[in-house]
Amino acid sequence: MRSFVVVGLLAVPVVAGADDASPFVTMFHQDGGTKVDIDAAYMFANSDAPTTVTKLYRGDLFAEYVDPSNGLGGYVTIPFIHSTDAMTTKDSLGGLEVGGVLVRKLDAGTIVGHAGLVLPTISSQDSSVIGLSGSVMRIPEVYATLPDAVSLRIGVSPLFHTGSVIVRLDVNVDLNVSETNETEKPGFEVDAGIGYSSGLVAIMAEITNVVIIGDYAGLTLDVGAISARFDLGKLKPYVAVSIPLDDDARQIMSAGVTVGLSATP
Repeated sequence: MRSFVVVGLLAVPVVAGADDASPFVTMFHQDGGTKVDIDAAYMFANSDAPTTVTKLYRGDLFAEYVDPSNGLGGYVTIPFIHSTDAMTTKDSLGGLEVGGVLVRKLDAGTIVGHAGLVLPTISSQDSSVIGLSGSVMRIPEVYATLPDAVSLRIGVSPLFHTGSVIVRLDVNVDLNVSETNETEKPGFEVDAGIGYSSGLVAIMAEITNVVIIGDYAGLTLDVGAISARFDLGKLKPYVAVSIPLDDDARQIMSAGVTVGLSATP
C-alpha cells in the first residue's frame, strides 16, 4: 500500500510556484514554496482549568526550502513557550523538528507530502502539562512539546484552488520513537480549512484536531479558528483567533490569538 502511494506521488508532475502557498494559519506550515514563517500566540487560559497555567505565550519559527525543478525540499521548525502560574514563570524551547517535503501538482491544486523527526531539545524539567497547554495554540505541533522525546511525523496535505476558493486538508501520524517514560503512543491529526482569496486578502475558517493515545488516552483536542492573511508581495502578515471546540480543549483555554509574518524570496 505504501509503495503505491509513493509511486503515485512521484508520477505526478512537479510544481513549485506562488499558487502552491497555503494561506492557512493554524494548520501545518508545510506547503509548496520556499518561505520563513514567524508566529507569536497568546492563550487566554480557562480560569477553571485543572492546570495551573494562568498566562501562556508561544512563538514558532518555521523555515522551508522547495526546489522548483523537482519539488523536493526540506524544513526546520522549533517552538518557544513562556508560561506563568501563581508561583513561577517558565521559558522553554520545544522540540526541534527537521524534515523533508515532496511537492506534486494536481489538476486543481497541489499535494505536499512531509515527514520529519522531532529531536529531544525540550528538557524533562519542563512540565509536559505546560507543553500540552501550549500545543492547544498549534494543534499540529503537540508532539513537539514532549519532554526528552524523539518523534517521527509523517503526513500529507492536499491544497485545492477553485477560482477564489481555497481548500486544504492535513492528515498526519505521530510516532513516538523514544521517550523517557515510554508512555506516549501514536497521535493522529486531521485538519481541514476553507477560505476565500481576493488576491490581496484571504479569509479562512480552520479546524485542527488531534487524538492522543497513551497517558492521555481518549484525549481529543479540537480547535477552530478564523484567520486572515494579507499578500504584500514577498511579505505576508497573518492573524488568527482560535476557540476550543471540545471539552478537553475548553479545560485548557478559553480563546487564543496568533499573529505572524511569512517571508518568501
